[in-house]
Amino acid sequence: MLLEMFNFQQKIVVIRPREYFQYDHPTKVESLSEPVLKARPLARICVHKITYNYQLSPVLYDHAEFIYFVRSPRDSLNHLVTEKKYTEVGALRYYCYRLRRLCEMARKTGGVLLTWDDLVEKRAFPLLKEKFVLKEIPYPYRKDTSPLKVSESVVEQGQRRYNRYLSFLQRLPLTGCRTDCPV
Repeated sequence: MLLEMFNFQQKIVVIRPREYFQYDHPTKVESLSEPVLKARPLARICVHKITYNYQLSPVLYDHAEFIYFVRSPRDSLNHLVTEKKYTEVGALRYYCYRLRRLCEMARKTGGVLLTWDDLVEKRAFPLLKEKFVLKEIPYPYRKDTSPLKVSESVVEQGQRRYNRYLSFLQRLPLTGCRTDCPV
């Protein structure tokens, strides 16, 4: 994942807050970041993993740079059903809700847009190296080959929404790899 790649960098610290932690004020970002930065004196950038929509308040939109990382429905839905124990319908609803929220945030914040395919195909590396002034980026990405546990019809519904939301994101003034625009 993207966070593992950042973890290899001396100048970047990855912070994984508790699952139910909410970023609802700039001081909460500072309170998590400062101790970690003191422990790693070469670090200059803190990357916070935001997994759930409720974790981030619009109050912070002006206090951070955002990387929007989207993944195709096949792998995402499969993960939600097998690892998080969602039903197929619940997984599809959550996946679509999450995409919509990313679009709403990106429209207000700007930032960087990456897809899983950008990482697997190595298209994202030049952009990330330049944006974060990184010397070297390890390549830990591979296509997911786990067996599909979600019905094809649910994946197709997710794919239609993914195409629509990704197209919307690609029309925003975001920095990103533009080679995987859906037709």
